[in-house]
Amino acid sequence: MINTTLVQIRVDQALKGEVTHIYDYYGLDLPTAIRIFMKKTVAVNGLPFDLREESNKKNIWQYFGSGKDIE
Repeated sequence: MINTTLVQIRVDQALKGEVTHIYDYYGLDLPTAIRIFMKKTVAVNGLPFDLREESNKKNIWQYFGSGKDIE
């Protein structure tokens, strides 16, 4: 039997709606997408994407804020 644990997070309702819409397109539910993110983080031993500012892309920090509230 797999030993599992509950993970709860609070996110902006609009952000949840946006990502849910994107994941639905790929046939994923939110918990599955989060598990994929976590497994990819372990596989690459870090964030599974680059953090960089590009004028034609959304600024990642608009979702994360300053980062000071992350524990």
